[in-house]
Amino acid sequence: MPIDFETAQQELFEEVGLDVQSQFIDLETPRVRTHVFEAGPPGDDVPLVFVHGGMLFGAFFAPLMAQFDDTRMIAFDRPGYGLSDKFVYTKRNIRQNASDVIGGVLDELDIEQTDLVGHSGVATRVSNSHSPTPSGFDDSS
Repeated sequence: MPIDFETAQQELFEEVGLDVQSQFIDLETPRVRTHVFEAGPPGDDVPLVFVHGGMLFGAFFAPLMAQFDDTRMIAFDRPGYGLSDKFVYTKRNIRQNASDVIGGVLDELDIEQTDLVGHSGVATRVSNSHSPTPSGFDDSS
């Protein structure tokens, strides 16, 4: 009997020993409901933020995240993937959307600085193309 995505995701978290707190954030730009989950100790330390590339979802990083049990970590499903709302990507909006979503999630979580871990070049493209002063991004590295 097939299982739904949410159940499969929870089984993955359990399999790798990752205790997550899950929530949904309603972003303004783009106007979508985004699934976000956190793991590790809460606090004011600079978190690791995991950003998946196309055709994946945030839980893709669960096995890697399980290796950092003493670090605050955040991952999310980009719009159109995982448990986040559907979204139509176009050649015109793909980079801006990634930047807006990452910035929006970080703003909603009140995070001013982060270490970004990305897959498929998405995090690198976004962090390199972002202006030096947006909330949530640190250009010091």
